[in-house]
Amino acid sequence: MKLEQYFQSYYCQKTQDIISKLPKKLADELAERFSTWQTDIEREKFMKGKRKYPLPCDVKRNEQTFGKKDYRIVSLLKKFNALTARQIGEHLSEPSRAVTSKLYHAVKRGELIKLMPPPNSKIRYDVTMYALANNKENTHELQPQ
Repeated sequence: MKLEQYFQSYYCQKTQDIISKLPKKLADELAERFSTWQTDIEREKFMKGKRKYPLPCDVKRNEQTFGKKDYRIVSLLKKFNALTARQIGEHLSEPSRAVTSKLYHAVKRGELIKLMPPPNSKIRYDVTMYALANNKENTHELQPQ
């Protein structure tokens, strides 16, 4: 049986009825082949200019996440374990707004974490502490001042 004959009408009710009567292993193989076939079609559409953006699985991520200046932030966080944006800005002689922007994007990428009180805590903080995400010493909670 040639499985590719079902690709054009894969989501059609008749085709789904036929597939449901097939053995489970064969139906799974058909679904896997269909997904790779559909992915190849979408890649081809992008190459021909019929698709605006490439597939998310084809987008290469930028390996260099921090720029040369941003590595100073990493070295400070390694040295002090956790700092606020204002403290980092004072050490780097930069405005805290510029530092906050860099920290925001690093948190989005998963390189830094925000140390915050638990959500159900009655203690509120006016500042947010930042720390390296892969640092094992960051497991502590913030202590009230």
